[in-house]
Amino acid sequence: MAAANKSTSIFANDRPRRPEGAAPSTSELLHIRPTEDAWNDLRRVVPSANDLERNKMIAATRKDPAHVAFDVLRSRMTVAMRDRGWHRVGITSPTEGCGKSFVTGNLALSFSRQEDLRTVVMDLDLNSSKLAGYLGASGSGSMSDFLAGHRSVETHFARPAQNLGHMGTHIAMGLNDKPEMFGAEILQYPSTEIAINEVQEMLDPDIMIFDLPPVLSSEAVTALGSQLDCILLVVAGDRSKAPEISEAERLVAETNPLLGVVMNKSRGTFIG
Repeated sequence: MAAANKSTSIFANDRPRRPEGAAPSTSELLHIRPTEDAWNDLRRVVPSANDLERNKMIAATRKDPAHVAFDVLRSRMTVAMRDRGWHRVGITSPTEGCGKSFVTGNLALSFSRQEDLRTVVMDLDLNSSKLAGYLGASGSGSMSDFLAGHRSVETHFARPAQNLGHMGTHIAMGLNDKPEMFGAEILQYPSTEIAINEVQEMLDPDIMIFDLPPVLSSEAVTALGSQLDCILLVVAGDRSKAPEISEAERLVAETNPLLGVVMNKSRGTFIG
């Protein structure tokens, strides 16, 4: 896929840092408890091993040799973001059907087993939420309620309990089980920025992963640009067209550095 130009990726060449990272919260009410206590207070869920397997979350059981690609991607993301002082990465695609939620889910599984990292994953593709099903986490609740301030971090976010799906416990999941017709508009409300900052202040994660809508069909990605440090673009070898990839890269570059390009649905895995 020649159009997925590796030169646009900070995996391939050193890109300048943004002058400032994602906007910090100005709240004086947070950090009233130690971070470890906040993590321990999150509700626990038992991911369904059957759901993980059915939805091809191959980073779980590691039976599929392709799981190695997600561990490699996790390691490269960690190094690239740590070197630049970044914490927030959005995962998007040019169009629907490229497998961005598949990539997000498998990355979440890979990160969940890193004992030296605290990871948060949030489903912000509110119109077409798939992540809760992929990760076998039923009863996740409405993300729009959390973003609007109607649910707290403690009541909405969950950590995996010990499970047969081999998902680690070092991750907090903010998922969504209620698709929203006006998801893109919700993401542009001021309360969304407040909610994201609250998660960062309370849980102090090393990495925050956001599953975002496709960039060519929603203004949400560019609207959230000021709240993100970088973008990972997922393209499909059997679907994405060169002009779509180029346009997606152009739109992403208007607001955020491109962390990398992942080619899904192809023979082998391309991480550029």
